[in-house]
Amino acid sequence: MPESPLSMNEHWSPQYRYCTLCNVNYNFVIKFEEFETEMPSMYSIMGVQKFLNQNYWHNPTPENIYRSYFKTLSDDDIQNLYDIYKYDFELFGYEWSLT
Repeated sequence: MPESPLSMNEHWSPQYRYCTLCNVNYNFVIKFEEFETEMPSMYSIMGVQKFLNQNYWHNPTPENIYRSYFKTLSDDDIQNLYDIYKYDFELFGYEWSLT
């Protein structure tokens, strides 16, 4: 694991480094795992629903995906990941539990 989020590849770097929530008045902040249920409303408000294929995204159950990945990691590794992404958890309203 990297010692600092600053040394991470930009694809894995915590989102708080790129997301200026305090500086931009966003109209939408959508969690990826809620994409299918939240996007139709956003499409409608934007007036673009007729141009987009709303069935394009398929979202498997996030809990099943997370469990399959995390069961291969030690508790220390999982805690280290949380420490790296702690501000993302807080900014975007995710809950954290090691169990």
